[in-house]
Amino acid sequence: MKKMKNAVKRFLLKHGNVLTSLAVLGAISTSEWCGWLFYQEEEPKGLKEFAQRAVKKDQQ
Repeated sequence: MKKMKNAVKRFLLKHGNVLTSLAVLGAISTSEWCGWLFYQEEEPKGLKEFAQRAVKKDQQ
């Protein structure tokens, strides 16, 4: 067990900067994809009425 722990520690010390860079790139590209996939060009019908009801409900 201790041998495996030391091996993982050595691996992370040697390659940690590359793993971190890949994680950052993955996070950036994922957020861009979500924005592209869920973009709505037009407002859905009834959005203003829904927002007004929600505000009134919160004020009560």
